[in-house]
Amino acid sequence: MTDALLLAVAAATGAAVMIVELMAVRLLAPWFGQTLPVWTNVIGVVLLALAAGQWLGGRWAESGRGRGPAALLLVAGALSVALPDLVAWMAPATLPEALSLEDAYPFVTLGSLLVALTAVGVPMAAMGAVAPWLVRLSRDAGALPGAVSGRILAAGTAGSLLGAFGATYVLLGAFGSALSVRLAGGLLLLAAIVVWRAAPRRDIAGGRASLLALLVPVAGALLPVAPRAESQLTSIETAYQFARVVRDDDGTLLLRLNEGLDSFHSAYRPGELWTDRYFDAFVAPALLAPAEAGGRRSVLVLGMGAGTMSRQIHALDPGVEVVGVEPDARLVELGRRWFDLPPELPARVGLDGRVALQLDGGRWGAVIVDAYAQQMYLPHHL
Repeated sequence: MTDALLLAVAAATGAAVMIVELMAVRLLAPWFGQTLPVWTNVIGVVLLALAAGQWLGGRWAESGRGRGPAALLLVAGALSVALPDLVAWMAPATLPEALSLEDAYPFVTLGSLLVALTAVGVPMAAMGAVAPWLVRLSRDAGALPGAVSGRILAAGTAGSLLGAFGATYVLLGAFGSALSVRLAGGLLLLAAIVVWRAAPRRDIAGGRASLLALLVPVAGALLPVAPRAESQLTSIETAYQFARVVRDDDGTLLLRLNEGLDSFHSAYRPGELWTDRYFDAFVAPALLAPAEAGGRRSVLVLGMGAGTMSRQIHALDPGVEVVGVEPDARLVELGRRWFDLPPELPARVGLDGRVALQLDGGRWGAVIVDAYAQQMYLPHHL
């Protein structure tokens, strides 16, 4: 194999590592959210798997130069293609039914770790084992082992850099997390074919056995997935989170984010102003906010979501200027469609609450804060 081909394979593997790592957290979000413990579990599993794979790959690379890298890439690619199906099958089994927010922490923490170890750890270990094989396959490995290792590692890191930015700023918005992971798996399968054709024709039996890995995506697609809850009306994956609109037992529409559990961000009873939830308590201080000298009365809502508070304040007193701040524009779209958020109510989307305050030079009669991070805590900067 030429050095250029080895570097290309290393870069492709590095890109796939970051795409799978970043999107794995998004795949876990509908069950476990995206809290710091979930991120820690995924990152920890990735680092452990890569270290184990690199150590084992170094040992295996000394045993032969056949089609080992192709087999590893084949396994990693097949498991990455099947990753969304594996997560959707395994995650519900780790969480008890009717789990409340107050009792969720240990289940979310341990459950996300178990799913990550199984579904993410194995393909990551296979990807980690590729780099030592690539070093061993270089024609200059015997004479210049340091230089060859440096080039392979640099190419892999450059690929990881491209994968990190590409996953967040390109793939997620264009394809969503599930298809992004499958595309990363497809990239690995393509690299496996290239290495397979370029490698010396030895270890044919082992190579044929590794083709069984291609059955993994097929088996993953056939796994039984829990049916969508009858109360769920729609769901979307945004650049920030996984959002669902569900109908509660009393007919109220609720906006649930990520794992949801028994928490919600916005509420709306069709045809009614009040929700019988905490939103109603914010209306009085908003309407009693003092006016400016010119008579202007204004309210700023940080954490607009689907617009429950903005809608209520505007309905009771259309003369009050109500402006909402919401970093996730897709939630405001859900508010317009499902939560009767009037189109004339302005929303400053794409801005974090504190950033919006810093950029705003005006004065407000009242500032309402309805912001939280991952259901469990206030954003630390607020």
